[in-house]
Amino acid sequence: MFNVIQISDTHLSPVRRHFVPNWNAVARWLRLQAPSLVINTGDVSLDGAEDKSELLFCRQQFASIESPILCVPGNHDVGDSLHIAPGQPVNDVRQNRWRAVFGDDWRLRDIEHCRMVGLNIMIFGTHHAVAARIWEWFNSVLCAR
Repeated sequence: MFNVIQISDTHLSPVRRHFVPNWNAVARWLRLQAPSLVINTGDVSLDGAEDKSELLFCRQQFASIESPILCVPGNHDVGDSLHIAPGQPVNDVRQNRWRAVFGDDWRLRDIEHCRMVGLNIMIFGTHHAVAARIWEWFNSVLCAR
């Protein structure tokens, strides 16, 4: 039997550390639970959309839980739709920064008879070329089961 734990909005930062104590408590609990998989569904960082060191700090913190972790980005990690966040829109620079630290921003994990799929929803509605690739991938993984 496997167990999956979903977390979100960790908002970690190596400089603005006000969420680090919360993370430390969650990380201790996760180590005790020893889940088969942890899924972080976005806003792993406080401002990774502007500062790669925040994403690197998050990756370092996540390594401490000793369980596999999959992350998909949120608006704090890669920006947002232009009409919502004109000063910090999703773009290639932010997307590539995320991918350099965490890999693809769409994820798939099969465990036993379950398929878990995570998508970077921040890209949808942006007319960004990668959005079409994500939809194609999503359709292919759903049809493959």
